[in-house]
Amino acid sequence: MEYVAITGSAGYIGSILAKHCHNLGYGVIGVDLKYRDQVNISPYIDIEVPGCISGKYFSHICKQFSVSKVFHLAAHADVELSQKQPFIFYHNNVGNTAMMLNNLLEDGWGQRNGIIVYSSTAAVYKESPLPIAESAPKGSPNAYGRSKLQSEMLMQELYDFYKIPSVTFRYFNVAGANVDMGDHLDSFHVIPSLCRSVFNNQKFKLFGYDYDTTDGTCVRDFVDVNDICRAHFTAVEHLLKEPGVYKYNLGTYNGTTILELIRRFEDVINIDVNYDIVDRRSGDPGYLVADPTRFVEETGFEYSGNLKSMLKSSWEFYCKKIEEKNGI
Repeated sequence: MEYVAITGSAGYIGSILAKHCHNLGYGVIGVDLKYRDQVNISPYIDIEVPGCISGKYFSHICKQFSVSKVFHLAAHADVELSQKQPFIFYHNNVGNTAMMLNNLLEDGWGQRNGIIVYSSTAAVYKESPLPIAESAPKGSPNAYGRSKLQSEMLMQELYDFYKIPSVTFRYFNVAGANVDMGDHLDSFHVIPSLCRSVFNNQKFKLFGYDYDTTDGTCVRDFVDVNDICRAHFTAVEHLLKEPGVYKYNLGTYNGTTILELIRRFEDVINIDVNYDIVDRRSGDPGYLVADPTRFVEETGFEYSGNLKSMLKSSWEFYCKKIEEKNGI
């Protein structure tokens, strides 16, 4: 059996990616800090590595199981927190990534024809009133985005010095679930927050009402988490055929305001959403929509998700997990 490694494998995307890997017949090595406390242990992780990605134990395990393919998702990703404690983000997203790569190289990753698919973010871009292509100006309004842009530079260094090829994915707003795997129940992301507010009969906080958009609320591009996971394997195939350093957007070219999202959610679950409009959050851009043309044209990738299916799967997953948690 061939093994792959996933960093941040107890996270939202990482846990669903592990399921996709498992279903494709790969053994999965997962590294995550949460495993130290036996939290979010997944049936789709074959080998659990508790601790930080920068620890040598992770690279030693990869060497033991001859891992060449690394999916690097581990990161601090809270935009609001990054504006309050920026150096935590630089330490983890840049420093720990650099140390992880160094450890892997010392343990022979290059000799195993290593490749890496790196999870970055649309937050690396300057705000734009139009769908954003990869060539768009960089300049994040938050420390999270700036730390991820610095991390992207490590992927170029990795190829220039060691010929390790990579694909960097700049995710837009990831959403949806995969039956038994989905976003964390306490997630700060907008759709889980909607689910939590409705399920608990609480008011949803809508941040910002004075953006230059059709209804004054933020516009976001929602992309299905299962498309994100499938894209990782498309990236692997691309790197094996044409080694190099690639940066791709993962998004749909479709923008949805948060008010529109609420209305669509109400249609899907047939329940009204009570919400309060509050002040903007620091670092939130008003418009963030992808131009995903490059990845589609260069790899032939096809998106399959849609907003209705993302909302439906998220709600069903949330209700199922809360009921399991409460023993219902």
